[in-house]
Amino acid sequence: MRVLFVTTAIKSHFMLMVPTAWALRAAGHDVRIASQPNLMGVVSESGLTGIPVGAELAISGRHLVGGHRAGSRLPYDIGEDHPEKLTPRHVRTTLAMYPRGISELVADRRMLDDLVAVAREWRPDLVIWDAMTYTGPIAARACGAAHVRSLFGPDHLARMRRLFLELHPDPGPHGDPLRAWLGDRLRHLADPAAAVPGVESDSAPGSGNEVGFEEELVLGRATIDPMHPALRVTGDTTYLPTRFIPYGGRMTVPHSLPVPSRRPLICVTLGTSARDLGLPTPPLDRLLRAAADTGAGVIATAPPGVIADLGPLPEHVRVVEHIPLDAVLPHCAAVVHHFGAGTLHTALVHGVPQLRVSDGVNLWGEPEMARRLVARGAALDAAEELTPGALTDDLTRLLEDPSFATNAAVLREEALAQPTPHDLVPALEDLARTRDRVPGAVPIPPPRTARTTPPR
Repeated sequence: MRVLFVTTAIKSHFMLMVPTAWALRAAGHDVRIASQPNLMGVVSESGLTGIPVGAELAISGRHLVGGHRAGSRLPYDIGEDHPEKLTPRHVRTTLAMYPRGISELVADRRMLDDLVAVAREWRPDLVIWDAMTYTGPIAARACGAAHVRSLFGPDHLARMRRLFLELHPDPGPHGDPLRAWLGDRLRHLADPAAAVPGVESDSAPGSGNEVGFEEELVLGRATIDPMHPALRVTGDTTYLPTRFIPYGGRMTVPHSLPVPSRRPLICVTLGTSARDLGLPTPPLDRLLRAAADTGAGVIATAPPGVIADLGPLPEHVRVVEHIPLDAVLPHCAAVVHHFGAGTLHTALVHGVPQLRVSDGVNLWGEPEMARRLVARGAALDAAEELTPGALTDDLTRLLEDPSFATNAAVLREEALAQPTPHDLVPALEDLARTRDRVPGAVPIPPPRTARTTPPR
């Protein structure tokens, strides 16, 4: 069968999908990855075939809805779980902000148009789309393919969707921000004139020809969930849980890792998304100083410009541009990071205690993930101020209290007990065979030529 993966050009999102793509390819299926052009090099390095769609993704310096700059803290938290704060206004505004603000930012109309053209020509049997990239389900609808979401974090969107429908049982097309947004994209597919001011459209709202909205467009026919069981959040969809497989792109592992010996080892990393997207990061020099003050060996990753600005470092501290976390974390007694999904789950797979340091941005419930691991006794959550003394105290606790390592080992066993991507293949094959029976899967025909309203 033909499988089209769709993701925005954010490396960390794509890398979460790679093991599933590998599993399908190894099972003999034709697999392609559609994304913006600036991801194509990363796709090629993974051994998969890429299809460029849309223009290059450039987020740094751009704004989300409401004038909020990309990388700033948003006023509505999609990970909010306090009942008193989950008012109808909060839930509705959150659902409006994340699709229109974030998803529209990372997967715009130009990407949608190109992707739909690819889908109509290549005719995939199954589309697997990153949960932030809502061009995926629209393209699947356009060509009649079954489609499946792939999560990059806990499924807060599905949880918020369920809450919204409970609070607004009959919102109508105009009272439902997700339905309105997706409906606009569907109308654009059926008739580009629907979204063009001054052009008469056959599929505009109220015309009687509006393209039908299906709830499946929001959450997919099913959802691939690579999150650890301790971190999962669920909504009203079918989940396909899978084991997180660490993948960090093309790297080589030196015969001898550049890590200090004869000491416990702390890894400090700020991930790749902040570097790629211009997001804020915690102060690396402060983190290194706090880690060094424990007396442990320290290995950290940072961009070359940041490394040059660090100045002299203690003998037991090493800072490198790249190092495979999957290779270094088995040697570590603790890891310090901002709780991005890739680093967090690589640490869970290797049973490493973790310290979360806030980057000042809460886009996908990072504090809640920290609370869950703190409750399991496998992590600590640093104070917002990030003072060196407090950070050193937290790291000393992780190193000296054996319960953290014991509890992290339990979480490792839970992670390894999950189905592998190979185990998902039969379920995905079954879903692809249901394409003709999937609600809303009837292909949308290519649009007719729009007609301009004559001047009066």
